[in-house]
Amino acid sequence: MKILIFGGSGFVGRYLAENLSNNGYEIIATYNRSIPLIKDNNTISWQNLDLKKGVGRLMDGIDIVINLSAVHSLTNPPPTVSDYLEVNINAVNEICEAAIANGVKKYIHFSSISAVGQYTGEQLGEIIQTTQPDIYGLTKFTGEQIALEYSKKIKTIIFRPPGIVGKDYYLCWLGRVLKSLIKNETIYVFNENGLFNNIIGLEEIFRLILDCAKKDSYNGIYNLGANNPMQIKDVIHQLERLTGSKSKVIYKTNYKTAFKIDNSRLLSVGFNPGDTFQIIERYVKQNLI
Repeated sequence: MKILIFGGSGFVGRYLAENLSNNGYEIIATYNRSIPLIKDNNTISWQNLDLKKGVGRLMDGIDIVINLSAVHSLTNPPPTVSDYLEVNINAVNEICEAAIANGVKKYIHFSSISAVGQYTGEQLGEIIQTTQPDIYGLTKFTGEQIALEYSKKIKTIIFRPPGIVGKDYYLCWLGRVLKSLIKNETIYVFNENGLFNNIIGLEEIFRLILDCAKKDSYNGIYNLGANNPMQIKDVIHQLERLTGSKSKVIYKTNYKTAFKIDNSRLLSVGFNPGDTFQIIERYVKQNLI
């Protein structure tokens, strides 16, 4: 099976490209500036991505397209409004059009929990509306809507990941807290009694793509969130125990409601996204080595 990964040079893309290749899939992956160094793996075909030249040239013989390309507030250099529109919206249209024209069987689109904007409920399902999003959330939401329109012509699966964790990766809330605890810095914790399962590991994403490649039961939007949510204060206690941190932890109230992610739709297709406690345990141990 031949898989094309847009955004192959990113954190998730590199992991998927390497592990899918090691599992016998023929991988074409795109990069923007330089080809990522992946140890002991010369079987990935790296292609420089230039949207101005079109993406159709990459689609020949492709069975599955995975679109991980995105710009966000931490993109370097800082993106302009034009960058957000070009990558998070216009590119979705171009990729879907090319995939359909070349007979691609499945289009897997990675969006973000940020697409729902300022959610104020206690449990987040696969709602198809957005409330007061920032520019990243708004453009990712619009990208979702475009992808859904193309689902009439191509098998389309949309995943909304929350905080993604892995070795040497600290961008999500959990990662930032972990980094501060390792440095014994004071941390502030809000909504200590709120429930937390807003996490998924690289390992779970890889298993998800393998499952999606093999089964036709996936369709539409899926929230990615771990099983067995934990109270936020228990997450902090777990991190403190594992790191042996001397940080001062200050608990504060906040007007924002903490929400847990409803992953029941993902469970309904037979996929186990992993346990919150176990994912945290693995993540911390990966980053203490």
